[in-house]
Amino acid sequence: VTVGTDMAESPEPRHNLRDRSQLKPPDRFECFSTTVCDVFPPEPTTYKEVVRSEDSEKWLEAMKDDIKSLNKNKTWRLVEPVHGRKLVDCRWVFRVKRKKDGEIERWKARLVARGFSQEPGLYYKETYSPVVKK
Repeated sequence: VTVGTDMAESPEPRHNLRDRSQLKPPDRFECFSTTVCDVFPPEPTTYKEVVRSEDSEKWLEAMKDDIKSLNKNKTWRLVEPVHGRKLVDCRWVFRVKRKKDGEIERWKARLVARGFSQEPGLYYKETYSPVVKK
């Protein structure tokens, strides 16, 4: 480019200046992602969902197994609540454990403490986890 000439003409770009916001995954991935979502039913998040599910017997059996493990390992004991203190709540977590090929290996239920509901004071700095070993 020489001084004094019209700058309206610009050199051709050396690489593709495609707008990256318009890029999307190839169509070949659409079928796979749709299929994976529909294959496995969602895991229940509440006891009510467990009772209403088609697999309720399997989930209830998993819950019984977890309670048996808690009792066997003596991980808890029944105590009187301290007057004026809020109890730490618990809830069930449900998972389906699968093999590499997607086949169901086992139905797993776990009773977990909701530690965020704990108030400062009694046993506040102690670390505990309601995990059961089989």
